[in-house]
Amino acid sequence: MIQPAQSAALGYARRCVAAFARDDSAATAVEYAVLLAITLTVVIGAISLLGIKNRDIWAAVGQAMADVM
Repeated sequence: MIQPAQSAALGYARRCVAAFARDDSAATAVEYAVLLAITLTVVIGAISLLGIKNRDIWAAVGQAMADVM
């Protein structure tokens, strides 16, 4: 059996969910979050690739220095 306080809380929750569903600003926030996730994925991938190339360059420099000495 639902108590009156629980019934009021459920009604308030329903009104909040309905207001959230009508609000267009939430869609904008989701769009920005998706754009941020895509940007971060590209940046992390670029840093990873550049890090591998940088490591290879310094390994070649180190090997050349060892060969000279």
